[in-house]
Amino acid sequence: MDKIQRQEISNCYSDETYIELDKNLETFTIFLVSKNNTKCSVFPTDVYVNLTLSNPFDHMLQIQLQNFSYSNTNQIILQLDQNILLPGSLEDFAYSKYAHVSIYSLSEIIQFQVMSSYVKKSNLQECFSIQAVTLNHNNISLITYPRNVCKLQISNSNSESKMIGMSIIINDNEFEFNSTQVSNFIDCYQHQTCHYAESIILTNLSQIIMQAFHTVKFKILSHQGTIDVAIEYPIEYVYISSTKHYLQQTYATMYIQNNSFIPLIELDQSDSLLIIQQQLDLIVYTKVVQRLSCKLNSKQFTYQKVVYGYFNLSEQSFIVSCNEGTQNQREYCQTFYDYAYDKPDTECKLDVLFYNGEICNYIEKVSLITTFTCFQRFWLTEDKYQNACVSVQFKQNYQQCSNIFNSNTLDILLLTKYDKLLYYESTNLIGMATYVKNISKSTVEFCFNCSAYQDEYLSELNDYLKCNSTKIYLKYKNYWKLSLFNDQLISSSYIRTDYRIVKYTNIAIGTIILSISLVFCILQIKQTRFMIIEVKHKKIHKHKV
Repeated sequence: MDKIQRQEISNCYSDETYIELDKNLETFTIFLVSKNNTKCSVFPTDVYVNLTLSNPFDHMLQIQLQNFSYSNTNQIILQLDQNILLPGSLEDFAYSKYAHVSIYSLSEIIQFQVMSSYVKKSNLQECFSIQAVTLNHNNISLITYPRNVCKLQISNSNSESKMIGMSIIINDNEFEFNSTQVSNFIDCYQHQTCHYAESIILTNLSQIIMQAFHTVKFKILSHQGTIDVAIEYPIEYVYISSTKHYLQQTYATMYIQNNSFIPLIELDQSDSLLIIQQQLDLIVYTKVVQRLSCKLNSKQFTYQKVVYGYFNLSEQSFIVSCNEGTQNQREYCQTFYDYAYDKPDTECKLDVLFYNGEICNYIEKVSLITTFTCFQRFWLTEDKYQNACVSVQFKQNYQQCSNIFNSNTLDILLLTKYDKLLYYESTNLIGMATYVKNISKSTVEFCFNCSAYQDEYLSELNDYLKCNSTKIYLKYKNYWKLSLFNDQLISSSYIRTDYRIVKYTNIAIGTIILSISLVFCILQIKQTRFMIIEVKHKKIHKHKV
């Protein structure tokens, strides 16, 4: 140390101050426990720190700090200089009895002894920052971004701690890396210069890829002292390799509502869609299975729709109704629906599997974003003027929907499944607005009375045409989305309806009413005829008398 005379300040740090060695990072950390002595606050921010360990370490480590603060600095890290030749190894640190610490500036100095020292135990669960796997039909690719906190454990040295194997576990199926792959992995980790990507070559992974959900773990087998330790890392990112990736170019959402599960696949309507369709047409297949799979905690639900013949990308949306199918199918659907309804943790996936006979030769997979709605239910009706009407019943106790009942205005947007605007109406929830009736705190019904635009000025022609195009769209089996706004999006929901069913139902009801009326009229006519005959008989009888 230099010969500058400095004022020594004592009683700054407690005896609870200790030193910790991290063998992987090759650092010494001084954990300072302050006594909150105001006399020690005279130090500037620019100071030097010296650390001298007792035998067998006789070399002093030094660091310069430019942001030192007596009241705020609670740890100081000193990196071991690679050029320093220690008289012993880091393994000998356990024999060090104490250390001497000096913190000084040009005019002040603090000196104290540290009697407690520890070796940091490595947390092998923190060896990697990001992990992912890609599954193909004949190989598994692992991608990791190593951190340098496990360099002693992930090594192939002859020390007491080394890595001896690794594997990938997929849904309880374990696939091991060979010795060359393990050696390459260790080299990459030690040099910290690359992210590791290696493949396990297999004969066929199709049966595993076909499964709806994949739980994947990366397993490391490490020799620690006299025992072998297995560490498993859950892998969050699992990718399925395919050649078309058409489902990755979609906005895929999942609606759980109206006693139904509704996967909505909104495809990119650009020229690329045509190209993807042409690529799919090159696949040899006899049927396509669209499989919807949902799970929440330990419960799962699966539905399959089979398409025989040609598979058209633009016709792949469907609705799974718990009101349809056999009794067992309805009960199975309803049980999971009641369990998963309004549960944000519900996870759903859509798989599209192309089969040639009984062999699956192509798979597309996509995760669905579960979307919840403020609508309890909504339905399509027709009034006596043949106007299409949409009735919406809101959830009463759904916290997310509180904005509906806290605002006097509500903007209604009716859109196609590709978000093309069909109809827009600004309504007043308190009073009565044009084309809206039966408004209450729980139900709104709005109708498309296009005749109201016919006699308006020419400026209203676009509204008239828009209204009529909406009615035409609703008259056939189409998918559409209903969105509600005030200052921001409150809720959005999605449904497929058949306007003709409503129309025919009304016709059927009208026919029944007409038939009843006709029968009633016939009875009235017969009764009147009997009355006339009876009156005539009375007149004849009176004349004879």
